[in-house]
Amino acid sequence: MTAELERLRKKIKTLEGELRKRDQQRLSFKEVREEIFKLSAFPISPPREWTQPPVKGKGFAGIPTLALGDWHYGETVEAKEAYGNRFHRRVAASRARRAVMNAADLIAHHMTGERAKTMVVVLLGDMISGEIHDELKVTNDGPLVSWIPELVEILFSCLCFLIETLDVNLIVPCVAGNHGRNTHKVQAKRFGPSNFDWLTYTLLERELGKSVHKDKVRFIVHPSNEARWDLFGHRYLALHGHDLGVRGGDGIIGALGPIMRGRLKVLAQQRAAGYEVNTLVIGHWHQYITVPGLIVNGTLKGYDEFAARVLRAPLTPPTQALWYTHPKYGITCHWPIFVE
Repeated sequence: MTAELERLRKKIKTLEGELRKRDQQRLSFKEVREEIFKLSAFPISPPREWTQPPVKGKGFAGIPTLALGDWHYGETVEAKEAYGNRFHRRVAASRARRAVMNAADLIAHHMTGERAKTMVVVLLGDMISGEIHDELKVTNDGPLVSWIPELVEILFSCLCFLIETLDVNLIVPCVAGNHGRNTHKVQAKRFGPSNFDWLTYTLLERELGKSVHKDKVRFIVHPSNEARWDLFGHRYLALHGHDLGVRGGDGIIGALGPIMRGRLKVLAQQRAAGYEVNTLVIGHWHQYITVPGLIVNGTLKGYDEFAARVLRAPLTPPTQALWYTHPKYGITCHWPIFVE
């Protein structure tokens, strides 16, 4: 155990006590961020020049976006029960490193033209396994709270690697997933501060804010658990994916049916609220899917016992999503990032 991990663990215990005490006082999202974490109520917007195309150069591919989500850190998957896929914390750390290394390699060596000075890394939730099912409480790789410092350290290393390797500024939209909650059922009210994904993101934001890269990162975290950002007029909305307002699936087309119905509901809702969405970005469904106007991220965990025994879902490799947004043409290319 490193000294840094021990420091984070002690700090998390202190913060847990603070959060329990403040929760009884029903503090708002704003008050939790300002009073407990000593962060601005809402993160500062990225400088305008971060998302401006170069004035001149040998072509410009656009701004890359890497989706990281459904890591389920702390969960264990037995290979003999999941058609060969083995997963635990050490595997998760290895796959996380491979995700950013493979993404950086594609960006640096397989795209031509002038490279962007900014990159988006969207964190889509279910980063931690959680204990929302009895079987997870029994099979998880240790107590939940002990994983959070490790997860923060891994995410911190991943973001620093991208900044240093690609010499980029990072925009980091964040949404929490359903597995990180500390309630039996998904709650609509006060979803963020009662979610361990949200705690992970907030600790990550604070750690980066104290690092040498503090001026090169901007987080987008909102109490609605929706993240919005705009690249060259192409408007994005990120949700985890459990919150599309739909359920179920289909034996023929699988999850795509409810996902597309949910997308229509979300876009209509956002339009009524004055935000026209060009592309919805989600996780949750553990499948890599790209269609016009929709990106569904894969999972770092990969195929598991639930997919095999309950869903009888097709085997899918552990995958994260990378794509480019061009100033004129919008999304121009997609890269599945295979991490195993």
